[in-house]
Amino acid sequence: MFDLPGNGLSLLSGSGKSWFRGQVKNIALIRLVQSARYALSEYQGNEPKVTELRKKLEEIFSEWKLNYGNQSSVGDYKDMTIEECPPYVCAGYQATDYADLLRKLREEVYPPLLTLDNEIGYQCVSALLVLSEAVECRIESAVKAHWEIEHYEQEQQAKDRNISIMMQEKALPLIEIGHRSKEGYKNREDWQDKKDCQDIAKALWEKNPNMTIVALEKTPKLKAYKRKYPGRNTLRKWLSEIDPRPKEKKTGRPKKSN
Repeated sequence: MFDLPGNGLSLLSGSGKSWFRGQVKNIALIRLVQSARYALSEYQGNEPKVTELRKKLEEIFSEWKLNYGNQSSVGDYKDMTIEECPPYVCAGYQATDYADLLRKLREEVYPPLLTLDNEIGYQCVSALLVLSEAVECRIESAVKAHWEIEHYEQEQQAKDRNISIMMQEKALPLIEIGHRSKEGYKNREDWQDKKDCQDIAKALWEKNPNMTIVALEKTPKLKAYKRKYPGRNTLRKWLSEIDPRPKEKKTGRPKKSN
């Protein structure tokens, strides 16, 4: 498997063999190879690792063939032993290349392939197959393997959208609760009274900036609120929040001398 010379992707570059710098000889493979290289970009600069992972994928296909494959009874391989046949030939008439075999093993949740998918990522395994098929100029198989990369990206985008929608849906009730709480607070009688008192005080302070809070409480406009809220601190607290006077003038009542 993966050992025939082709006119697709050359592994030769100026510095020797390279999965990332080799020349793409077939125009139909350019976008596929670029996409596969991007998916494997974390291994760029580590050519032996890519070769090792490619070897693992080859071993998974070969192991499956020997344990579960069926002898082909038609076509060019009917007179060959199962050991001599490429793995995909032993996967039934619906599998015409390695991309079909990859999809079949994923659908069957074949444990060794599942382990490799989990180890390096679903899209990286597909990208390995794209490069391997490109080397041998098996364009149709490379295209199918590339679909697997795109399928992964579409799944990730769909998951991201679903997560975003779920977060928005969870946030909306909280926003609505917060809105209702805020509106409910504004509808309380004391909230409106506080606002009215502060508006009156602001107008009085504009006319006489030196007025004390005690003096304000005694004005005709605020006396009614003082009677409604007789506690010592309620009205005073409301007015102190907007008191424009300098800090040194915001003094309380003078202490009684003995």
